[in-house]
Amino acid sequence: MFTWVRRLLLFMALSLIAISGYYLYGNFTPAKLPEKIRSANSQADVEIKKFKVVHENLGRKDWELKADYAEINHQQNVTHMRHVEVEFFMKNDQQFWVSADTGVLKNNTKDFELEGNVRLIAEQDLVLGKNRARQVGQTAKN
Repeated sequence: MFTWVRRLLLFMALSLIAISGYYLYGNFTPAKLPEKIRSANSQADVEIKKFKVVHENLGRKDWELKADYAEINHQQNVTHMRHVEVEFFMKNDQQFWVSADTGVLKNNTKDFELEGNVRLIAEQDLVLGKNRARQVGQTAKN
């Protein structure tokens, strides 16, 4: 009698696991990757909203580039961006930010050009620190 009860409980447990797996797998949707879209008015291969590129050197962030919209053209090897923000990370834990209306990133060299309402925001020590060092050096010579 006990073997019959054991078999029934084992069958019920396996059935419960199978049904749970079926419902979990049936409702699972994998994350969607950005789709390649051909734009009718440009030669862009890929269009991306909320574009972001992080450049690292030896595990340390050098700069981070963000844009609201980007068009990547693989034939010309460039990325055209709108509403661009760039954050630079200096070795002495200082940062400065540059923003612009539009920008072009050269994909092979990682050089970028910014145009239209370009703004630079820097910490005071980053800008004035070099000038103060020059002034102190000149005062010491005099």
